Formats: sequence, C-alpha cells, structure tokens
Amino acid sequence: HSPLSPSHPPSGKLGSCVKVPLLPDKDLAVDLSIQAFVGHPTSTQFHVFEATRRLPQFSLYIPCPLATEPHPQGRVAFNVPERLETVTGWLNDSFMYGAGEDSVLTPYLHVAFLSLRSSFPLILSFKPAQNGAFTIETDDLDLAGDIIQSLASYVGLTDLSVTASFPQQMKELRDVLEEVEELHKIRQKLSAEMADNSALIRNLVVRAEDARIMNDMGNMKKAYFQLYELNKDLMLGYNIRSNNHLELLECLRIVNQAIQKTGNLRVGKPKAQLIAACRAAIKNKDNDTLIKTMMNGAS
Repeated sequence: HSPLSPSHPPSGKLGSCVKVPLLPDKDLAVDLSIQAFVGHPTSTQFHVFEATRRLPQFSLYIPCPLATEPHPQGRVAFNVPERLETVTGWLNDSFMYGAGEDSVLTPYLHVAFLSLRSSFPLILSFKPAQNGAFTIETDDLDLAGDIIQSLASYVGLTDLSVTASFPQQMKELRDVLEEVEELHKIRQKLSAEMADNSALIRNLVVRAEDARIMNDMGNMKKAYFQLYELNKDLMLGYNIRSNNHLELLECLRIVNQAIQKTGNLRVGKPKAQLIAACRAAIKNKDNDTLIKTMMNGAS
C-alpha cells in the first residue's frame, strides 16, 4: 500500500484498464483533459502523462438494429443538397461508435442509434438520389433540433425548412393551450368579481361613515361587519388570482419552449418566419394554426 494512498486497492483488483462513467446532461461536444499519475506503490514522486480527447456531440448514442422497438412516432423530413460522403463525414464526426451491423451506408444512408439516456431509438436516413431527402425519426424534439443544427453547421446550410410530425408532443401542447384558455376565462371572471367587490366596498364605507355621523351604531356595526366579510372574500380571491397567475405563467412557459424547440428544427429565415407566425397565431388565439405552423412551417 502506498503511504500516500491508504485506500489503494488490493493487487488482485488492479488491472490495465480504468473505467470512468461520463454522462453529459446535454448533447454537446466535450473536450476531456486527462492526467495520469504513474509511479511505484511506494513512490513519492510520479510521472504525469497528459492527453486530450474530444467526445463527439452525440456520444451517448450507440448503434442498434434498424428494427429496434418501440419505433419512433416523431419524424422530421427535409432536403440536404450534399453528397453521401459529406453526410457520412458528419455522421462519423458527430457520433462516436460508427454504424450498426444492419446499417445501410451506400448508395444511401440508413442507420439507427439507441439513446443511453432514454433507451429510445433514433433513426437517420439520407437519400442523395431523391434530391438529398433526409429523415430523422425520434420522439425527442430536442434531439431532432440538435441534429439539424449540427448537420446544418457542418455542411454550411444558411436556410433550411422542414416538415415535422410529433403527435405525442402536439397532443400535450394542445392540452396546455386548452388549459391556457380556461385559465384566461377564470382570470376574467375573477377580475370582474374584484371590480364588483371594489364598488361594494366604496358603498359600505360611505354607509358606515354616514351611520357614524348620525350616531347610528347599529347600522355602523352592520356595515363594518359586511366590510370584514367582504375583506375575507377579497383575500381569498387574491390567493386564487395569484395561483391562477402562476399556473398561467407556467403554461405560457411550456408553450414558448415548444415554439423554440420547433423553431430549432429550422435554420435561418424559415426559423425566424416560424417563430413570428407562431406569435401571431397565439395573439389570434388560433391553436389549430399554431400547431400546424409548428409542424409544417410558416406558409
């Protein structure tokens, strides 16, 4: 045992390989700086070996069979006017483990990967002979956007429009939009009640003051008791409005994130046009147009 390392493992557990789990939270390229200290168990000085290794952006995706279940329901389709070799170069640069055994690499590209985070498959297809048709199949909207942005950056695309289909995410978004409508209705109702109560408060204050001046203690007490009860109602209404406001903000945050995510499926002008069209649809309270725009882009 080294005097500097009282927890040094027994010799029977030593080996020539060290495994360190790396689990990046997001799909980002990471530069690893590695320092290895090498010496005898009794050494007080060590040799230091340094190395740098770059983890590709999609290093947490391993090859898997094309028929891996469950098959993704989400899909993005677009065209990339590039040669097969260029797209294959992007694939090798962005993924760490190459392609699976049943992958198709020529004359077109058809590969599948499995996410080590979610265990859900990702399927990529590129057909140069069909005007560069590129298809991404995944149920992860963020992942689809990251792949498109990575590919666009690699091949130098400045504008890119797509058609997309994410039925589960759009169903969840529609539920949120319906909740937003309901929260708006509740907010309007609460505001109207508050306005009515404010008018009633003014009336009761005048009545209580008139009764005090007339030395009519009975009516004065009655008016102040009504004010007390009304004040409790106002406090309860305030708490309801406050909770309503927080719920509304959370729903709007989810809607805004969904717009940003679907915007990330596009590049350049189509992305800006989509976000502007989505804002207009929200302003017009047109949920159908909003979801159609998010999937098919701005017309």
